[in-house]
Amino acid sequence: METVIYIILSILLIASTHIWSAIKSGCFYSVSRGQKPDMLKKYINNLHYVQTPFWYSLFGAFGVILFALFRLMHPDDIWTNLASAYLIAQGTSTMAGPFYQGFINVGCGLPFIDPNEKKEVELANPVSGKTRWFKKFWYGKNRIYLAFVGLIMIVLGIILIFQNH
Repeated sequence: METVIYIILSILLIASTHIWSAIKSGCFYSVSRGQKPDMLKKYINNLHYVQTPFWYSLFGAFGVILFALFRLMHPDDIWTNLASAYLIAQGTSTMAGPFYQGFINVGCGLPFIDPNEKKEVELANPVSGKTRWFKKFWYGKNRIYLAFVGLIMIVLGIILIFQNH
């Protein structure tokens, strides 16, 4: 039954990525037509209201699927399963960082790696309408270095899940 719960959760998270992606596409299409429909205005005014939950849904689903798989492989080792799933899912996100921000930069008319990138990140909650800014260390060229850290996280997660088993 535990695995079924994880599968259902990951299905819901994956479905939500499709919804968030549709909202984002709607924003781009409406702005390209010079319009701001009421239903999309909040997201157009601050794209983080759609991007933050999309990112959490995408990598959350991946992490839950990995955790479910690892629980099936090693049912008595919950903490190793959890750590491995986190390392691999977060490492995958981190490894993609330069490309994620790079293509956004290009779309904004900036260089792929922007030396003047903000040193803060905004997390936005579309339900409450609240946002919060945090200092970040993954800006500019640091994103490239962190991509390698992401790869190391993935390798460590794989080693951890298969050690002593």
